[in-house]
Amino acid sequence: GIRLSGHKALLATLYLLHKTEEAKRVYLPVWAPDIADYLFDGMIIERGKQIGMKVNDLMQYDFIGTGQGSFIFREFSLISDAIYAGVKIMQMLAQTGMSLSEVLAQIPDFYYLVHEVHCPARLKGKMMRKFREESEGHEASFVDGVKIRFDARTWILMIPDQHADSLHLFVQSDDAQDGEALYRDFIQKIERWIAEDA
Repeated sequence: GIRLSGHKALLATLYLLHKTEEAKRVYLPVWAPDIADYLFDGMIIERGKQIGMKVNDLMQYDFIGTGQGSFIFREFSLISDAIYAGVKIMQMLAQTGMSLSEVLAQIPDFYYLVHEVHCPARLKGKMMRKFREESEGHEASFVDGVKIRFDARTWILMIPDQHADSLHLFVQSDDAQDGEALYRDFIQKIERWIAEDA
């Protein structure tokens, strides 16, 4: 078989939840692909930080997922459980009569990249400032890092790692060439900004 990326596993699970109507309220991290917002009518999808969520926060949602393959089905528990998630996904596949490959075929192709970039800890504040400056004239979010939206479905998100000397970059675009160009542009900028303090 083919190894399923975390973001595609998330979208496939959301598709199944939508088809079986088992989740109306969903909570995702800010880095999860927002193509889901256009695919699943009637599903309320909220985004934000996942660190520090309290029990009362979790209780508001039917499903909490990440872009990395961890799923919480509130009907079972308030923590992710791989065995339950696996069984639940198989149950939903049986309910819909679809195979996983058929589910994935329902999700449109799009560009999504996750990349880690080395950055000394002392420069993380500068990177936040530089990304804020780059966001001028664009829709931006500062919930978890800096997310710059260039159009409805094209954005880049930078989150400084809390522990390691690195930045996490997330890029989404409908078009692979546009996504790659955006990624390369910001990699070059980051390298230049780091070199200024070398």
